[in-house]
Amino acid sequence: MPTLGAYLRELREKSHISLRTLASRVRITPAYLSDIELGRRHPSDRVLADLARALRTTVDDLRRHDPRALMHDIQQRLDHDAGFAQALRRLLSKCETSDDLVRMMEK
Repeated sequence: MPTLGAYLRELREKSHISLRTLASRVRITPAYLSDIELGRRHPSDRVLADLARALRTTVDDLRRHDPRALMHDIQQRLDHDAGFAQALRRLLSKCETSDDLVRMMEK
């Protein structure tokens, strides 16, 4: 799955929208949009919503590509389930790569 920035670029290019045009539509600078696409910066909720609207997708679709959302979900589970940390450690000790994790889940 591509990162949020790569996915934004992919959607923008599929829509034949230049970086400058998209930045103008969402009221941000082209440099800021470029930084988002390159993974150097993360958009605010407002900018994410404006990007979703301009690219004809949903905020949820964009968030699926943002690792910060995953980290938030993991942190919530760690905060509310004492056994989650131990289970996650056991899982990570058995998986060195994402492919290892996928193979384990498919068993």
